[in-house]
Amino acid sequence: MMILHKGFMVCASFVAAVSMTLTSGGFAAEILRDGFEKASWAVQQNCPGELTLVKDKAIARSGQGCAELRATVKGDNCYGRCFYLIGNAVVGRTQRELWGKCYNYTVYAKGDGMFRIGVLLYTRDDDKKKTISYIWPGKETALTGQYQKFEFNFNTSERNVWQFSLLAEVRGKDASAFIDDALLTEIENPEFKLTGCQRHLVLPAGSRQPDVSFQLTSADKPVPSAQMKLRISEVNSISDAKTDSGGIVQCPAGTAAVNQSATIQVTVSHPASGNVASSAIDFIPVERFDNLDSAAKKIKLKNPLRILYLGDSLSDFDRGHNYADKVDFFLNKYNPGKADFHNYGVGGDDIIRVCARIDGDPKAVRKERYAGLFACKYDIAFIFLGHNDTKASSANNYSVSIIPPEEQEQYYRKLIARLRSEGVPRIVLISPTSSDFDVCRANAGKAANSVHNRFGEPKHLEAFDAVLKKLAAELKAEHLDVYTPTRDCPDKPQLFRPNDGVHLSTLGHELVAVEILNFLGNDGNRGESQFRK
Repeated sequence: MMILHKGFMVCASFVAAVSMTLTSGGFAAEILRDGFEKASWAVQQNCPGELTLVKDKAIARSGQGCAELRATVKGDNCYGRCFYLIGNAVVGRTQRELWGKCYNYTVYAKGDGMFRIGVLLYTRDDDKKKTISYIWPGKETALTGQYQKFEFNFNTSERNVWQFSLLAEVRGKDASAFIDDALLTEIENPEFKLTGCQRHLVLPAGSRQPDVSFQLTSADKPVPSAQMKLRISEVNSISDAKTDSGGIVQCPAGTAAVNQSATIQVTVSHPASGNVASSAIDFIPVERFDNLDSAAKKIKLKNPLRILYLGDSLSDFDRGHNYADKVDFFLNKYNPGKADFHNYGVGGDDIIRVCARIDGDPKAVRKERYAGLFACKYDIAFIFLGHNDTKASSANNYSVSIIPPEEQEQYYRKLIARLRSEGVPRIVLISPTSSDFDVCRANAGKAANSVHNRFGEPKHLEAFDAVLKKLAAELKAEHLDVYTPTRDCPDKPQLFRPNDGVHLSTLGHELVAVEILNFLGNDGNRGESQFRK
């Protein structure tokens, strides 16, 4: 893994490091924990230095090994520098926004020479030029024969950061550092809470960008005159702001109408606490907006409606503006304040993973993602799975899905029983979507020289949905078909991300949203949609 510096402008004067103390009541989300057991770090291109893995427990601080970073000569300099790249979409399965956050970076080192750690920020300026900015806090420290802890905090709210690299550097003739146990955490002060005053907005193209407001509170009381940062995604600009007497900070309305399809992300940061909140505004063609809007008009809620979504990455990706957020917007447009939802989609999930996590299995994958799942009561639950369940291995010529129908049925019965025991009165089994199988097949072909999985095969998706229909009829659950409208959509390839043919695009999220709205508006019977031929 190398970083190309050609075409970037170095802005060495920018320093975003801030001081922040972690207390026993503080929050620190772990982003990276690396023991240098694998070749995850690399020497920075155009920089001197040699980096090798050392498989020797006697030299390592912990684990089975560490890395050795050696200085080499380049011109009048003698040093070695290595890096680890952190990107917006490389941390876990869910995209992580890097801007506006506070981070703590630590690493341990011993050896000979002078040592320091730093960060390289990749930013986009207002004119969309890409720049890189080095942060080297403090002075270099002399290494010894014992491991020392190197640590500093930094903040990404000053510039439009889209990725950054953790750096480690050793300097001096014949200098060499053994480095181990790198840790990056995201710091957030829990004494503060930053929330959007409105959730996802969906507007027809040609609309003017509206005001978007956020509130900063502490102990449920507004925090006035707090220094804030605002960012609007489409203009790549960062601006200063302050909260008013009610703790409100407002991003003013845009000056021009948004005439084309676009998603605008308005994000606000409270740098002093590391709290960040955002609101997404989708501008979509008028005919697509009208389709969603007409479906929503049919729904008249006499009582509050609390919705639970259990799903995979099609529910987990694009949080803040995916299908669940769009349903929420349109439900509340015509039933103000009556609808609420909880999206417990987890990337990579299948029905077995869902059951393991919901049962509290200590070995469950990403078990923390269901924390607080049953802290409230739900009026209706939508279960939207099948995309991972139906992948098939090249080891058996893709002939069977990874979770065969009989096993799928067993676990769905278990999940439905659990939801009913928790008092969920309505359970809706959503079919998997169809996929762009040409893309899925092409992606599988790229891995033809090794055993691999293939997604999106129609016969496996249809077999999965057949089980759902059977269970809905037998167990008095409900069934919602999104497979047929995605299969028959005239613009089918546009429903999915072009790189994988499975995950939903903005248009795909709209399709699923309108099917859910039609389902609710027809008392559970799916209405017609413009997406059908």
